[in-house]
Amino acid sequence: MNSACLPKTSALLCVAALSIGALAGCTSPSQEPAGEETGDLAEGVDELNAGKACGAKYGEALEHYKFAVSLAKDPYAAGRCAEDSDIETTFEDEAATAVMLCPAFKDVIRNSKWAAPIRNALADVLTLRSLTGELLVLRNTEYQNWSNVEQYFPGTKMWAVGAWGSFWMQDELRFLANGQAEHVHFVEAEDDAKGGGLVVEQKTPATYTIEKIDGEKDNRQVTVSWGGKKESFVLIVSDTEPGDFTSAPVFSLRHVDAQKSFSTSKDCSM
Repeated sequence: MNSACLPKTSALLCVAALSIGALAGCTSPSQEPAGEETGDLAEGVDELNAGKACGAKYGEALEHYKFAVSLAKDPYAAGRCAEDSDIETTFEDEAATAVMLCPAFKDVIRNSKWAAPIRNALADVLTLRSLTGELLVLRNTEYQNWSNVEQYFPGTKMWAVGAWGSFWMQDELRFLANGQAEHVHFVEAEDDAKGGGLVVEQKTPATYTIEKIDGEKDNRQVTVSWGGKKESFVLIVSDTEPGDFTSAPVFSLRHVDAQKSFSTSKDCSM
């Protein structure tokens, strides 16, 4: 799930999709080595530095951070989108809670060797750059600052939230370097000789541009062209309930037709 949830489908389709890396978070070229760290996470240099900056909030923030690291090691095994799980949270929500309790945990998530599972699990969504403080957008408020967001697009993905999503798996936009992209539609192979039951990616080459709508700190207009279509979106961070200091930010490409929007969150209830 990079930032997101597995759709509830048959076990066969989920396993098949994972086996070919069709879902977000399965593989990423920017992932770090997956070696298991030994020792006490709380004794890490970055974690100790956060302790000095956080003051009384450190203990509570540390517990959420620890839980985020634990869940991120296997994002599909637990959380509200996993089958047979009693855990009603996600690793990105736990990481966001730590950051909002103590902003010093942005540096921890960005730099600590212990936080590598979080960075790996979020490697292909903008959410990571928000939680590390590189992108100064956590909430849809007057303080959001979209400066330099363009540089974080290559290597990220977003998923269709409506008309361009299928009934059980959402289409993807994959943003590459130099304004190149891919629109990916997923289908189940029908012919056993071609891998019946497996998920097949149908890729269409695409291009994209990102333009400032107003000033450097304001939202961006993202225009994507693929398969004869040219669609314009506004890059936003989704609204949250007042007083919500636990949910990770969700970024969206908002279309004038809401059913054609894309998001960094996948709907696990589909």
